[in-house]
Amino acid sequence: MKKTIFGLLIMFLVFGLAQLVSAVTINTTGFDIVVDVDDDKVKPGESFNVEVEVTNIAGLDIEDINVEVIVEKIDDGDDLEEDDDINDLDATDDDNIDFDFEVPYAVRDKEYQITVIVTGDQANDTSIKFETQYNATVEVEKDKHELIMKQPTLDYETLKCSRRTEVSVVLWNIGEKDEEVELTLYNTELQLSEKQIFDLDEGRDEDDIKTRKIFSLDLIDAEAKTYTFYVKAVYDEGDEQETESFNVKVEECPELTVTEEEVEEVIIQPTTPVITTAAIIEEEGFVGKYGAALLLGLLYIVVIVVGVYLVVYYKRKR
Repeated sequence: MKKTIFGLLIMFLVFGLAQLVSAVTINTTGFDIVVDVDDDKVKPGESFNVEVEVTNIAGLDIEDINVEVIVEKIDDGDDLEEDDDINDLDATDDDNIDFDFEVPYAVRDKEYQITVIVTGDQANDTSIKFETQYNATVEVEKDKHELIMKQPTLDYETLKCSRRTEVSVVLWNIGEKDEEVELTLYNTELQLSEKQIFDLDEGRDEDDIKTRKIFSLDLIDAEAKTYTFYVKAVYDEGDEQETESFNVKVEECPELTVTEEEVEEVIIQPTTPVITTAAIIEEEGFVGKYGAALLLGLLYIVVIVVGVYLVVYYKRKR
């Protein structure tokens, strides 16, 4: 019995799925797609534009149209993807849309496929769907020797009382060859020059092709004004170089001035010394100390003597 019920459930499930699949019709001939890549040869770090023109050739109205563009496996094996909607299209109408992409710095020198997918629904029957795909390419070309240097960044661009700051410089090797780099920060007016020499590898891993170098600036003796500094990276055995500049503003350190009104007069009251006089204790004599006890004892003796006398006196009289 259980097997029969289970079999019926499986049959109904398969039948339901079949009905669902048969209810959705996908038509691959509803759109005509024209794709234009503005620059089919680009370098790492450069941008390129993909323009997609979509024409409704289905002979009926199509709505909810979405355009997706995929640049495959260009970002360390991952895709770059963008998508957006365009206007509903009546029969024979067209529309276009643009997508901008930036080539990663860490990328191989090769051709990459661009896949464009356009989807939409029939206006009066959403069970009828349209999907058309188009393929294009973009080629990444790397120069034999090429570095990219970003604008240097500073901890402080304006210096006053503290005349010290740090400068951060970031470089990428986007060429085909490993490089020995001589990086110099300098200002001729201040006769200041600092240099660092290091190797920077090529490759498709950003950790290998990217480096950050730090310079410390000490302008304690510089007069107040704005100075322009330069950072120069020399490579390819001195045949190539990249240069960036930045400004540092030095201002006077304001002196601390104190006015009479800001000074509080502090009056110190004289303190009177406290003299502690030792208490003088007069010693009592023997009488003063034991007089009461002696008097009481003497009185007791007198009473006894008188009592004895009276006893003797009455006995004799009898």
